[in-house]
Amino acid sequence: MDYRHLALVVDDLRAAETLYRRVFSMEIIGREAWGENGLAYALRPDKGWDEAIAADVDIQFVALRRDDVIVALLKGDASPGQLFAVGLVMDAEEISQVRDRLGPDPVLVDQPEHLEFFDPFGVRWQISTDSDFRHAGDIADRWIDL
Repeated sequence: MDYRHLALVVDDLRAAETLYRRVFSMEIIGREAWGENGLAYALRPDKGWDEAIAADVDIQFVALRRDDVIVALLKGDASPGQLFAVGLVMDAEEISQVRDRLGPDPVLVDQPEHLEFFDPFGVRWQISTDSDFRHAGDIADRWIDL
């Protein structure tokens, strides 16, 4: 089992991105906004906050990376230190074993290569065979057109 990502809920997404990039020398993986259809759309890499704001695009998600550490930031009402999710990497057999041991815990996503669930303490676990962290543009070719 390997660590994949840590996801945090933050009140001020732009300020959080700026802070974590500066303090931990992280690079941007991507920024996303939710479309009217509820799906995530990625801001093109050559566009930034100023262009998004000028186009009235409300960025809701930012992913940052340094080496193998990924921090995902979600815009929301957050109490200090609020955790959104912990992401892990396991092979498909390990994921199956975790699924079998879950018991009555609510499963959100149940696929052979991806399992997502809440534990009894309210922690959201996202387990995948894929160690790459990609945004909606890379995954589904959904881009925000500015």
